[in-house]
Amino acid sequence: MVAYPCCENALTVSSAGQVRPVIAERNERRLVAPELVGREVDLETLEAALAGTAAGNGRVLLIAGDAGIGKTALLRSFVARARSARAAVLVGECSETGAARPFGPFVEILGSALATYPRDVVEKSLQSHARELVRFLPERSGGRIEPSGGTERFQSHESFAMLFADLARSKPLVLAVDDVHFADPATLELLPYLARRLRDDPVLIVLTHRADELHRLHALRSVLAELERSPRTTVVRLRPLDSAQTSDMVQATLGLSHPPTSEFRRALDEVCEGNPFFIEEVLKTLAERGDLVYRNGAWQRDKDVGDIAIPDSVSGAVEQRVHALAADGQRALRVAAVIGRRFDFDLLQQVCELPERTVLDAVTAAREAQLIVGIGDPRRDQFAFRHALTREAVLAGLLQREQRSLHGAVGAELERRAGSGAAAAADALAYHFDEAGDVERALRYHVLAATEASRVFAFTAAVSHLERACTLAPVDPAILAALRLQLAQAARFGHEFRRGLEVADMARELYVSLGDAVGATTALTCMANCHMGSGHFEDAARYADEAVRTGAPLGGGPELTEAFRTSTAVAWFERDYARVHDKGEEAIRLGRECGAFNDLVQAMTLVGTITALEGRVDEGLARIREAVAIALEKNILEAADFALIYLGLALSHLGAPRLERRAAFDERVRRCRERGYRNDATLWTEIELAFVDGDWDALFALATDPQETIWSNFSALIVSFAGAAREGPKGFLERAKDARRRILASGLPHWASEASPTATLFWLAGDAPATLEQAEVLAAYAARPDASRFPYWANNRYVGPVAIFALLAAERLGDTAAIERWTALMCRGEFAHEPHTFTAGRVFAHARRAARDGRLDDALTLLAEVELLLAEGELPFALTVTRLERADLLLRRGSSGDRAAAGEELAAAVPYWERAKAKWYLAQLRRWAARRKLAFPSAPVQRSARNVTRGARPASPLSRREREVAELVAEGMTNAEIADRLTITVRTAEGHVEHIRNKLGFHSRVQIGTWVAGTG
Repeated sequence: MVAYPCCENALTVSSAGQVRPVIAERNERRLVAPELVGREVDLETLEAALAGTAAGNGRVLLIAGDAGIGKTALLRSFVARARSARAAVLVGECSETGAARPFGPFVEILGSALATYPRDVVEKSLQSHARELVRFLPERSGGRIEPSGGTERFQSHESFAMLFADLARSKPLVLAVDDVHFADPATLELLPYLARRLRDDPVLIVLTHRADELHRLHALRSVLAELERSPRTTVVRLRPLDSAQTSDMVQATLGLSHPPTSEFRRALDEVCEGNPFFIEEVLKTLAERGDLVYRNGAWQRDKDVGDIAIPDSVSGAVEQRVHALAADGQRALRVAAVIGRRFDFDLLQQVCELPERTVLDAVTAAREAQLIVGIGDPRRDQFAFRHALTREAVLAGLLQREQRSLHGAVGAELERRAGSGAAAAADALAYHFDEAGDVERALRYHVLAATEASRVFAFTAAVSHLERACTLAPVDPAILAALRLQLAQAARFGHEFRRGLEVADMARELYVSLGDAVGATTALTCMANCHMGSGHFEDAARYADEAVRTGAPLGGGPELTEAFRTSTAVAWFERDYARVHDKGEEAIRLGRECGAFNDLVQAMTLVGTITALEGRVDEGLARIREAVAIALEKNILEAADFALIYLGLALSHLGAPRLERRAAFDERVRRCRERGYRNDATLWTEIELAFVDGDWDALFALATDPQETIWSNFSALIVSFAGAAREGPKGFLERAKDARRRILASGLPHWASEASPTATLFWLAGDAPATLEQAEVLAAYAARPDASRFPYWANNRYVGPVAIFALLAAERLGDTAAIERWTALMCRGEFAHEPHTFTAGRVFAHARRAARDGRLDDALTLLAEVELLLAEGELPFALTVTRLERADLLLRRGSSGDRAAAGEELAAAVPYWERAKAKWYLAQLRRWAARRKLAFPSAPVQRSARNVTRGARPASPLSRREREVAELVAEGMTNAEIADRLTITVRTAEGHVEHIRNKLGFHSRVQIGTWVAGTG
């Protein structure tokens, strides 16, 4: 049997799915409704959502209603039915006293998963995908793990998501979180992420919250608004019971064989207004006063209704029942209310300072009065108030002085118990000592709780604790400076850049007044990073320079190293590459001296990237790879990810072979997955790789990151294109333009140039004027006075494809000036190192010039070269458009075999879009083919070797391993899935696929699948 924790009544669920209160013996006189009344339609809604989840669709259920309306009772009944339907159910609870504990209900759910699932199932997921969650298991983390930066903010989110996805593989999973109006900030951030991330997994997220608790500024309001926007979210709003339902509930609760009299029901209606909890409390109060008498198996009324005084509020009803307890019982209940919604017997006894027998009798009496319930394993002596309203009513009867005294006693006992492990209880200690007015200890534990929150990347919670700590701190400049700097860093890592700037400046002023160069340098560096995070690079450069000047007298150390690294990063964004070398080399030197490896790796990466792009390729790439090696050796995952990003981008910009580029990106993704790490830049890489592979189902599943950053906006461009190709451009054009506007607002010229892929989307939509307009960002970028300072123009991998669409749009519009401008831009000379895609754009410009001049043979030859370059550059839409242009030229030339060759061009383009399930664009291709009277391929066909790749070998038998790989390709597996199945690296799997393509003369994975099917 599994106990449902902390409900209005604790439960056990038998193997038959029956729900029973957790008590030693059933007391037939207990006044509890034995069944759910008036919620049949609501329960059907929940069960329908579970059925949809079982079909593989993630869903969210929001159960809303006033306090006492029956949210938890409905959830409890649904949990029993879900378990009977063979779904796994994990439950967590939010409480007012636990509102500061980061990820509180999900840490509880994690513990339940470890206790509920076979140990090896959870362990495998933790080791393979969710290692970050070990942070929440102090007994297994092997010591403290410090956060290395703000970009790891969502590691915990992804780790939770991957754990739940893993657990849902065997059967549907229900995640139930009760009372989310009490949720901590980290939980509120996590909930929308899980809803999006798990939308294609059989996971049902059920949340209950009080509708009457959500004032205008309540943090939950925006979370609910975001969740409710999704078509996969169902909202169940519980209404008060009507008169008939109230009658049914009273009859069931009292055990009557007939409905109560209309007079008694109306009297209850007038006071309780259909609130089930209030109805129960009133009935219990009447029974305890003797107004209801238990006789012949039911509770009966001997008095006239007019002679019965019905309590006029929940608090009044509870207060009357509390006063019915003995004096020791009342004290125990008040102490329990101060401890929190949950409490354990030992803590209660210690704070009450009463003999064990006395406290035991008090707890027993409170249980018999149905004010509290036992929870969990009965041997652990843990209890909870039957309802949050019960606890609130008890607290309302305490004087403020009495509450403060009891909070102090609870805090002191928790502190004694915690001993050297106070960090694990820091949230509770901070809460109780704060409520007690013990400023010194409240300050100490708020700071400790903030440190613990930062350790699990719950920076919003850390900010909350530190804000309170600053309020409690004595007027001591040194203490205030340290607290404000810690607050500024937490705000910065939590992307609250404005607050970070404000508080860091306060800290800087205090450190300057104290003559503390270390503190002042750190504060200035924090300010520079906040400005950089906000896209204000001139201000960032100013504060970074000041940080370097202020820290110079230190001669070294981590603070000065960070200042130089920050200055290096700002110089990179400002395209001052001489300064990147200057500041970066100093950061590298200082980092080696003091062991500041995170800053060392980032500086070395930027210096190496610039070195490679300036022409010293081997030297630059070697430095980036050294940075990767250092980060991995020191186990600094964020720094390793940073270096691997730039290694992949550098290889792309330099025109490195596709397999080499892909290996770098795959290595990055693999290492991040091993640690359950995914920030917005990592996610962008995964989305781009899924796009290139044509695995758009995975692409949409990945498109869940809630951050508004430059990288997530790049992801939005890719997702918008994929959505338009599948469903049509309507709606997606505006999304792409919004992402583009945000990128342009960043103030980064070279990143802004990468907003130009919106031109691709407008060409897909058939809007030539908008295509040309969107592409002009690149033309303007190339015309900048400083564009020649560094050839980033040539190293931007989007330039070539966008030039292709700009030229086609200009030709369609007859815009001669635009044609000449774009042709001149692309044909002004070759660079020593450039991406395949840039070369493709230049060759395409020559091809279109040849076509306009009537030199069709030259144009066809050049376009064949463009195809090869774009295939290597992995830009499928530009490749398809080029193939269609070449097909049109073949039809225009009309030589023998040209119509068949045009058909081959079309046939080569189609498989990618079929694999991607791009229904709308496939319909456009069918219309394109019909207008030209070309047969649309019903199945992928093999292209001739001249149209596939240079050096393609004739078909030959596959090796045993290659045949095995081919069969997995035919099953629709990605390279990563093949690698997992065969226990090989992703790079090896990709190499096998490339060998198979070359041996068989194929271009696509679909052709491999067709070949496997045909050969048996």
